[in-house]
Amino acid sequence: MKSVQVLALAVLSGSTLVGKAAPAAESALPTVAVAPRYPEVARAARVHGVVALTLEIDSTGATKVGEVTRTVPVLVDAAREAARSWRFAAGTATPQAVVFEFVLEGGSDPDTYPSPRVEFLPPLKVRVVATAPALRSSPSRGSARE
Repeated sequence: MKSVQVLALAVLSGSTLVGKAAPAAESALPTVAVAPRYPEVARAARVHGVVALTLEIDSTGATKVGEVTRTVPVLVDAAREAARSWRFAAGTATPQAVVFEFVLEGGSDPDTYPSPRVEFLPPLKVRVVATAPALRSSPSRGSARE
């Protein structure tokens, strides 16, 4: 079952979410930001990296993914899918640059993966931290005699 984490953002101060919209003159923060999923195929292959893209924002605050300026092919679709769901305050300046950083740490049995941790870092950076699969050792050859 696919879980999508949605975080309504207004102003982020440290780790405290304040429910008042930021004035248009400040950095553009999304009013709704959807966290990307860490693709299982990327996790299994131990792929990590950065996807940077621009968001075109219409007059209602809805987004459309513009140019991808930095990519890791197996991660780009997850970043695009999440970014398409973002919303900004009406009248937000367009375009906005967004960075999605996909990070693997540690190692774990694939059957016991914890859910990825998502960090929203102002103004427009998202870090998705997932547990890497444990490295499997291959059986040694030539040690058994017949």
